[in-house]
Amino acid sequence: MKRVRSAMLLIIAALLARGAESQQTKKRPSQEQMRFRLEESVDQPVPIPDAVLAVLSSDSEVRASGCVDQGQPALKISASWFEASRIHLDGPEEIDLLVKAKDGCLFGANIGPFWIFKKTQHGYELLLAISALGVELLPSRTNGHKDISAGAAAGGKAVTVFYKFDGRTYQESGNKVDEIK
Repeated sequence: MKRVRSAMLLIIAALLARGAESQQTKKRPSQEQMRFRLEESVDQPVPIPDAVLAVLSSDSEVRASGCVDQGQPALKISASWFEASRIHLDGPEEIDLLVKAKDGCLFGANIGPFWIFKKTQHGYELLLAISALGVELLPSRTNGHKDISAGAAAGGKAVTVFYKFDGRTYQESGNKVDEIK
């Protein structure tokens, strides 16, 4: 009887340990996405607010894209051309947005547009508009906001451009060019 009880306790302990281990290795669903790739969907898409869509509808890159017919009114810009993700540039309490092109008609040669918006009392303010293959929110900060890098590949080179927050918007702060081997 003692052997059966011991065996049962060992089986229960093993099952509990296995369950705890699998819970630790699962990705938390609320974990913020830090890397965004042009040709990959965002992990947790959110609806694009009308105020952000209004800014996108007047963006020169969007207006010049193959998505928009010449002379087409700004009201014809479709939210389906984009996707957005909540990000936190200045701490966990405020909610900002990274918006990226979703429709290939907005893509260029190995690049596409990304926009970063900060939520304000009056709607959304555009902090950065760039064309890249990917964007990353970095752990380093300037003026309280996360630094940002944007990367692209052209002419056999990988180019990374770094951006820092100057108190109002993001400004280019440096770059790195590597040969693609």
